[in-house]
Amino acid sequence: MATQTSSFVVELPLRVCPTLEEWVEKAFELGRNIYNATLGGVLGRIRAMRESRAWREACAMPKGAERNKRLKAVRESFRLTKYDLFADANDHRNGSGRGEFLGAHEAQQIALTVWKAVDNYLFRKGGLPRFKSASRGLHCVRR
Repeated sequence: MATQTSSFVVELPLRVCPTLEEWVEKAFELGRNIYNATLGGVLGRIRAMRESRAWREACAMPKGAERNKRLKAVRESFRLTKYDLFADANDHRNGSGRGEFLGAHEAQQIALTVWKAVDNYLFRKGGLPRFKSASRGLHCVRR
């Protein structure tokens, strides 16, 4: 039988110098910009995909494996995959000229956050993903 031990959480304030604080603020701002740029691009591609003839024809098919295969092919032709979003986010990071504030792994994690929201939207499990405002911004950047 396993015994339980007591555990505690200690929260300590983080003190950083003004230079580091400014650097972190710039990194979070860049992360917010990457999020919004990636989301804007993918929402445009979703709109174009849903207006396409191939999408409408695939949706009109009876439900089944063949329909799912066609819908997946249409999504891939419009670059609506998780890995396409990873590439888009990294392109936005490189194109910003501020790539020293966030690495490729952080940009990929931001794209993964966008993908989860878009995936829920595509499959009717969630509403339209929203952009991050400057006043609210990002809460965390994972590595």
